[in-house]
Amino acid sequence: MLLNKSGVDDIEEPVEGPLQDLDVAGMAWWNGLSEADRRYWCLAAMTAVPAEAWKYFRLVTAPRRSVKVNHCD
Repeated sequence: MLLNKSGVDDIEEPVEGPLQDLDVAGMAWWNGLSEADRRYWCLAAMTAVPAEAWKYFRLVTAPRRSVKVNHCD
């Protein structure tokens, strides 16, 4: 069951349907981590939620796009 952000007493229906590719990849990532690595990523993301740690991991390990800077004087 999922809880609404409004409080514990408000309970939503479970989400039905197939998992998205990122959800599957996130679960595989989390399950492949050691306890120490799980602790590290949760602390780095400042959360106790594995999905938020996965989101942070993707953010900091994403390939960087180059940005062209116009240096006009």
